[in-house]
Amino acid sequence: MYYTVETNKSFEQAAADLEVAVKRHNFGVLPVHDLGTTLCSKRIDFADKWKVFEACSP
Repeated sequence: MYYTVETNKSFEQAAADLEVAVKRHNFGVLPVHDLGTTLCSKRIDFADKWKVFEACSP
C-alpha cells in the first residue's frame, strides 16, 4: 500500500516523525529501506530521497 502526504518538513524530519507516529499507533516498524542510497551504491543515477518503511500490526 502506498500513502502520500505533502508536508513542509524536511525529508529527514518527516521520516523520523513517521516512524514515531507508526509506533504510537501500536504498529511495529520493520526494516526501513533507503532506496536512494541503495541505488546509488549500485551506480544507478538516482538523485531523489526515498525511504520505504515496512510496518506491521503485531
